Amino acid sequence: MLTFQEKREHLLNVLLRAESLTTVEKMVAIAMVFKIQDNGVVDLRMTEIASLSSLTVRGLRDVLKRLNQKIDLDIRGGVSRNTYYFVQWRLL
Repeated sequence: MLTFQEKREHLLNVLLRAESLTTVEKMVAIAMVFKIQDNGVVDLRMTEIASLSSLTVRGLRDVLKRLNQKIDLDIRGGVSRNTYYFVQWRLL
């Protein structure tokens, strides 16, 4: 069983080495991984993620849609914020 730190480092390595992701997609995914909780959930507002990755909220929406398709990022909508799940986290 991997520790939280080992899982996070592995996920960061995989994202950085992914040839199918653009630089902007990598930047958003990495910003999200830095704020990931020990259960693999990222519970941030879109404005916070946009700020971390130096994007507008509109630009972030497009990137999140592409990440959903490319790395199977599970996005669950809430009333005031979305919750993001890295499916890969559960497999580690």
